[in-house]
Amino acid sequence: MKQILARLRAIWSFNRLWPLLVLALLVLDLLLYGFINLRVSPDLKRKERTFIELQARARRAQKLSVANQSPRQAFLKARRDLEKFQQRIPGRDGLSALVGEIYGFARDTGLDIKAINYQPKKSKGHDLLEYPLTFSISGEYRQVKEFISLIEQSPRLIAIDNLSLDSGGKDDGGVKLSIRMTTYFRLEPA
Repeated sequence: MKQILARLRAIWSFNRLWPLLVLALLVLDLLLYGFINLRVSPDLKRKERTFIELQARARRAQKLSVANQSPRQAFLKARRDLEKFQQRIPGRDGLSALVGEIYGFARDTGLDIKAINYQPKKSKGHDLLEYPLTFSISGEYRQVKEFISLIEQSPRLIAIDNLSLDSGGKDDGGVKLSIRMTTYFRLEPA
């Protein structure tokens, strides 16, 4: 304890500004801590509770509106939703536009697709053609990530079934992406 006091006296005699500055910062820190705990934190907790309660009310109201629908209203709404969904599915002549869009995504991100393989088959129980598409691209990780993002943001109905990333090579900082995705087309042309 005597050594600590001796060191503090030495620091005080050497430079009086630094200990005062440290003390002032310590007092300021304690004042800010008290302000946050006494003023900000309770207000924040109150607002958080209010937000959670409003969220719960909104969920209950949504459940009640669905529960209050007659079976006929629910059926008509489901039918409208299904019709909207089916309108978004292009005719089978839209495949070339989709392939062109995928090649465009690759070009926009600086990647190159050698070939896209697909094997169409009729979807069981629906008047739809299912097109599984497979292809590979190589490039920097950032480019591959942008490419996947563009596919995900596409307004088309595309389901990414499988992604496989491999390192490009020992000296190459790139990656190779193998992708399998599925899209659907109506049997009749649009």
